[in-house]
Amino acid sequence: MTKTYAILQKKLQELELQLSHNNLTTIIHPSLSQEFHQKFLFVANLLSAEIASCPTELMPRRLRHMARRLAQLEAGFWSPDMLADNGHVNDSSTCWCTESCLNDDSEVVSGSSCLEDEMEGGECFYECVEGEKEEKEERKIVGVGKLNGAMASGFVIGMVLMGVAVFSIEFFGYFQVQQNGGFVIPT
Repeated sequence: MTKTYAILQKKLQELELQLSHNNLTTIIHPSLSQEFHQKFLFVANLLSAEIASCPTELMPRRLRHMARRLAQLEAGFWSPDMLADNGHVNDSSTCWCTESCLNDDSEVVSGSSCLEDEMEGGECFYECVEGEKEEKEERKIVGVGKLNGAMASGFVIGMVLMGVAVFSIEFFGYFQVQQNGGFVIPT
């Protein structure tokens, strides 16, 4: 479990660094914004898988803390005004706990109120993940190729039926027309 926490911690730190360094350039270059969003989704999926593997009542405080940090990073990404002048996430209104607050057994070393606040804010991450799943409804899109294929096949079938009709009229004598040799006399 400690290895997973270290990986998640490292990925979160990479996202924080990328957000602080590339905040101004993401406005200019949408590809950087898309790259950051892809990395963010990867970390969110990794964290949600780790949270899902733990029972709800026994979920370690580290996972709740990481979920809260990830939600703050997402908020900082979508609204750059949450970033301070030096490029780091503005943490004046929130408490950022570090590894020194926790020992290896996920127990509080000192009586810190930041972990108590974290327990209340941990549910926010679950709501964000559920909201993303609802937005990803699959839509069946009929492409131009399928529409053109249907029209072309209808056209071909119509031509074949018209050819059969003309062939049957000409060669089998259907709808025989009598041709009179004379004209109507004008009166």
